[in-house]
Amino acid sequence: MPLDLFELLIVVMGLGVGAFVKGVTGTGLPLVAVPVISIFLGLEHAVVAVQIPNIVSNILLIGGHKKHLVSISMRWNIVVPSVVSIIIGVLFLKTADKITTDIFLAVILGLFLMFLGFKPNFQLKGVTSRILSPVFSVVGGFTHGATGVSGPIFGALLYSLRLKKEEFVLYNGVIYGIFNTVQLLAFIGLGMFYLDYLIQGILALVPVIIAQYFGMKASKLLSLLTFNRIILGLLFIIEAKLVWGIVEKWT
Repeated sequence: MPLDLFELLIVVMGLGVGAFVKGVTGTGLPLVAVPVISIFLGLEHAVVAVQIPNIVSNILLIGGHKKHLVSISMRWNIVVPSVVSIIIGVLFLKTADKITTDIFLAVILGLFLMFLGFKPNFQLKGVTSRILSPVFSVVGGFTHGATGVSGPIFGALLYSLRLKKEEFVLYNGVIYGIFNTVQLLAFIGLGMFYLDYLIQGILALVPVIIAQYFGMKASKLLSLLTFNRIILGLLFIIEAKLVWGIVEKWT
């Protein structure tokens, strides 16, 4: 069903805000855009249609921080479990219970934020990293495949690695670039990616590229302390949004 002008403006604004946040922090585009688009077009349509903007957005992030590629190492204990569970998540996309997924996300993120309250300098490394990273990655990969939104889990996971600001943003671009490519290939393989979605994704690149450009410019003006505070603030906002959405569905 075609969108009227007001609905189209809301969708464009959702894409723009999400892209700006992604430019600043490395994450946030699907977290903002998918819920907004799904209001008008449904969850499956929203998740599939944002794949092209997501992939281009991550390429832009990598290009903007490419000089830091030599200073990061690929954490395969995050990537491999995530890729496998993304494919499983895509298979469940049509039947996934969103309220259950939201509750799960809210609980995981809430526990992480509470833990940071008790241990604000916690860093995921050594044996702890080898045990927890694959567990979080499986959960995050499944929710990424099933809902297109995994920022609450991977944002928290990458934050706990205590990367430098530029490395954090770049790492988001690299892993989400891999995840979105795998997800898109799964959609194509399962016959869920239509020509209309390709056209819509290409059109969505206009607000995404413009907004993310300014977000990346803004990111360079931030100190590491301010950047970390923004990441934590974003995680708290995400948690509040998840909880509010759950309460609304139950009342």
